[in-house]
Amino acid sequence: PGLGRAAEEAGFDSVWVAETDRESIVQATVLAQATSRIQVGTNITLAFPRSPTVTAMQAWDLNELSGDRFVLGLGSQVRRIVTDRFSASFDRPAARMAEYVGAMRTVWEMERGTRRPFRGEIYRVIRPGLNGLGTARDRALPRVYVAAVGPLMVRTAATHADGMLGHPFTSTAYLRDDVLPRVEHALTEAGRDRSSFTLAQGIILSIAERRNKLEGLRLRRVALWGACGGLVLSILPLAFGVPLAYLMGPLVINLGIGAGMAAGSVGHWGHIHRRTNQYDAVIAIEPVEDVWKITAIDLREEQRVDPNASK
Repeated sequence: PGLGRAAEEAGFDSVWVAETDRESIVQATVLAQATSRIQVGTNITLAFPRSPTVTAMQAWDLNELSGDRFVLGLGSQVRRIVTDRFSASFDRPAARMAEYVGAMRTVWEMERGTRRPFRGEIYRVIRPGLNGLGTARDRALPRVYVAAVGPLMVRTAATHADGMLGHPFTSTAYLRDDVLPRVEHALTEAGRDRSSFTLAQGIILSIAERRNKLEGLRLRRVALWGACGGLVLSILPLAFGVPLAYLMGPLVINLGIGAGMAAGSVGHWGHIHRRTNQYDAVIAIEPVEDVWKITAIDLREEQRVDPNASK
């Protein structure tokens, strides 16, 4: 609460909470009660472990509590987190997110007195609450932003959400040359005005009293994000020659890449062997003349894989 009040007093427009070790909606509720002007948002609230109806109800109540200051920032996370920590499904994440937002909007329309069932391939909302259709016809709807990195989720955000949360592990060139054109194209296809859509872009920022501690904080954060397979579209432009303006100073990032698969064939003496190998390696990237490049690949293990083993 103290940080939220300090941000508000300092003149900031918004304050955001993450969902890592603490639940995002609870944090946002505390901030909403501790402040009076500043926008309060989640960056991110994990979507797939939750029912869209439950999330919609929480956002509806929190937006009322905050005086229409709440922004629900939804994110898909990555497959292994969703399946291994939350025991939830992760198939077709972009399509799942699109339906998730649509299902939430149905809940809100029912709260405003309009019966509009939602029947998707993944989610469905066909009944209002226990007391029937609501009567809050003039209530403002919560705003929904969707976190996106790759092209399918960017399209989903621009088509179905009120805004997009850009991942801080990115580059100016990637945003300018890839993300923004996709946003503009999707908005045009959906018949939406650009002024109705917000792009909220974060940056990597570490604050510490000592520089050596600052380097450690920065290294851990970037290495954590860099190891996420879902950020490959963001990492590759950096590794192959795009400057990363806001990460300066001597820094080498080791990205652990596990279970990489390579299939090929070997021909000799009139016949062909088809083989698949599994590789474990550590890839290092570091700034070379202010450009991030792959500087080393340390192969840790190579193993022949039997393609029929699981059949």
